Amino acid sequence: MADARIRVEYRDSARNRPTLRFSIPSKLLLNHFIGMFRSLAEGPEIVKLSDLPFIELDSIREIELIYIGDRKEPPRRLQPGKRRASFRWIHDSEGWIWCAELAEALKHPGHQYFDYGENNDVDIEAYFLEDELQKDRRGSPRISSRC
Repeated sequence: MADARIRVEYRDSARNRPTLRFSIPSKLLLNHFIGMFRSLAEGPEIVKLSDLPFIELDSIREIELIYIGDRKEPPRRLQPGKRRASFRWIHDSEGWIWCAELAEALKHPGHQYFDYGENNDVDIEAYFLEDELQKDRRGSPRISSRC
């Protein structure tokens, strides 16, 4: 599992809305995911996911996480670039802390929605151990309920 990474893919949801899906295959990677948000709450101003060793972008060129300090947030927090190959996810300090808290709620296999229903052009979903759970249901070796 040393080569395992959080896989980020772009897809259309059942509601025909663009969706970014973060598939998190381990507790260690979930902790990196949470830490990424906590770090952003304090700065730096921009984190490019392609630069992070624990992230694998699938069919996406880049996702920039942007910290805007305590300034008033722009009306759209997630903006697709041209041809939806790149995205900008924007929050102030409280917004990134809120994202960390949402991710911390993933203690067992399941999923969480980020910015769901807000004024965004793209939905964001994080799936923790759900891909492994689906494999288990198809007859693969059972996964432990302990993370």
